Amino acid sequence: MALTLLFLAICLKPADANAASIDTHGRRRLFSVGALLALGKPPYGVVALLALATPQRFLGGLKPYVAAMLVLTVTVVAAQAAWALALRGKTAVSAPGADPQAQLEYVFGEPVAASSFLVKDLIRSLPRLTHQAVGVLGWLDAPIPAPVAVFLGVLLVLVALGEPGLPATCAGFRWLGALIGIAGILALHAMNYVWWTPPGSPFVAGIQGRHLLPFVPLLLLAINSPGWMARPLSRMRPAFVVAFLVLSGTATLLTVVNRYY
Repeated sequence: MALTLLFLAICLKPADANAASIDTHGRRRLFSVGALLALGKPPYGVVALLALATPQRFLGGLKPYVAAMLVLTVTVVAAQAAWALALRGKTAVSAPGADPQAQLEYVFGEPVAASSFLVKDLIRSLPRLTHQAVGVLGWLDAPIPAPVAVFLGVLLVLVALGEPGLPATCAGFRWLGALIGIAGILALHAMNYVWWTPPGSPFVAGIQGRHLLPFVPLLLLAINSPGWMARPLSRMRPAFVVAFLVLSGTATLLTVVNRYY
């Protein structure tokens, strides 16, 4: 989550009208944070693709832009490959009862049926996954009270709606953010289907709401709130933030104490 937010902060500098061009240090920050993102679950590396929406002028023109994006892509792919090789044979990559080879054969043999199953299962699972992402701590055994989880979720949406939209010159970030967010969530779902779900299972096993959290900021980035809505909500943002911090901190403390002590 921290790396995702840091990468967004680096990428979205061009949204500031007074932002300077991305220099050598800025490119190094992009490459290093992108490489660190690649060391998590494989789909998290696609967050680095948000940099593709950077206007060319902030990188010095077309050629420097293409060179920077190529270096970023190679960095992410190389980091993921090196991490996969380092972990080879040292960790369990599938669950008991799962058969990744059989699942892959089904996916490649029946791509339409497999894709339809994954999308339908994700849609059915969204309420449960959303609750887990916002209202369940740890390994699904420490839920905070449901009304608190709903209120926290509403506060998050209100803060996102109160954020002024990106300037027209940076609209690409909004659309690419939505695409990456949706594609990343689907990729996580597919990964759990292959490596964690027994063949013939009526649902995808192993997926949890917390796995989706790195993609949530990208979906919130896609919100383009109209001015009549954003202006009054932006004035209330400090109150929303304080309410979120107090409520989430109190609920977390009480839940953890009740769960473990």
